[in-house]
Amino acid sequence: MTTKYAKYINQAKEGDKILDTATRPLVTGIAKELPVKRYVLLDKEMVEETILYQALHEVDDLTEPPPDYQIFHSHEFVETYLFLGREKDYSGLTAEVILGDERYEVASPASVYIPAELTHKYKMFTGSGLLIVTALRSVYNYK
Repeated sequence: MTTKYAKYINQAKEGDKILDTATRPLVTGIAKELPVKRYVLLDKEMVEETILYQALHEVDDLTEPPPDYQIFHSHEFVETYLFLGREKDYSGLTAEVILGDERYEVASPASVYIPAELTHKYKMFTGSGLLIVTALRSVYNYK
């Protein structure tokens, strides 16, 4: 069997890098105590020629909203959020999404499109499920 495409198959990365407040829009001091497990699924370090960044955020059994853990931020690129709950129909997860000065409560399954330069933040609210973040940029950064 040949392996010329093996570089395109990658295990998710979990660890301190995705919790680094210098490179992620997280509230300083609480990032490691969050109820959210975070993984990088795809970035330039994994596949050099990619044009995407993808991450997975997972929560289990949130019974009440956690403290704010993201700061308001924006990007020079488009970003999307896909919220998927653990129920058979992908329901079971709620989140707060703030786009500009507008607050939305989102119930899974749902998607959020975030245009480039739009100030935003999110927070998982209640339930269990996944958030898949996709950015049209191979290296994640914010301002």
